[in-house]
Amino acid sequence: MDGKTALLETSKFYKENLRQNPDSAFARYIYEKRKYTKETVATFGLGSSANMIGVSVAEHLKKLGCPVETAKEYGIIYEANNTLVDCMQNRFTIEIRDVFGNLVGFSGRVLGDTKRFKYMNTKATPCFQKSKIVFNLDKAKYYINYFAEPFLIIVEGNCDVMSLWQNGIRNVVAIMGTSCSEHHAKLIKMFCRKVVLCLDSDKAGQDATLRSEKVLTEQGIDVCKMCLPKGKDADEFMQMKGGKELFENLVATAINIKKENLK
Repeated sequence: MDGKTALLETSKFYKENLRQNPDSAFARYIYEKRKYTKETVATFGLGSSANMIGVSVAEHLKKLGCPVETAKEYGIIYEANNTLVDCMQNRFTIEIRDVFGNLVGFSGRVLGDTKRFKYMNTKATPCFQKSKIVFNLDKAKYYINYFAEPFLIIVEGNCDVMSLWQNGIRNVVAIMGTSCSEHHAKLIKMFCRKVVLCLDSDKAGQDATLRSEKVLTEQGIDVCKMCLPKGKDADEFMQMKGGKELFENLVATAINIKKENLK
């Protein structure tokens, strides 16, 4: 079994984990707290890495004939104290796909407050480097309005993307908690030459906005900056009553302000 097949089998394992345990904390978090629909769960390949079906992902892949070294190389497992450990252990998982729709890795999010990192992405592997993947570009590229004013909305995290997508705002991508790299910008430029930057309103998010704006502008992309109310991110906005309409108005305002600045 090669690494790409191992990733696909791992994703099936995570999704089956979620499907077979509808009353688990992970299922309640996804369906009740986040309020994701079954369609959204399927679209983004959500699953659970918690070992709830009596077998670990390492054991599952071994039964399928996947070499341990391959699973390690592709960021699925690691070894600690002579034990094979799931890299996404005890997180809800999100598929990461490249611009062509190929599965290349996972993002995982812990539940509740913890000292662990809230989000974790697959480590750098032969098919995944965070600086070269624009999350959801494989799907968002089909929702750019090429007949009007083509643009993409760039948000900070995968959950922001999923909430906007579920609310019908689908020309949206994420840079997975980092500023835009030159490779990100070149990928985006293949599909449009205007973006609305909507990163988090905290200092880290605003610093990332400035860095991203510089990189995108250097690649000839027109950047419109959009500000959300302090303390809010795009995902939280979608939970508010009237959040979708307000968000769309802020996008329109950001684009119009940019136009005014060019006069």
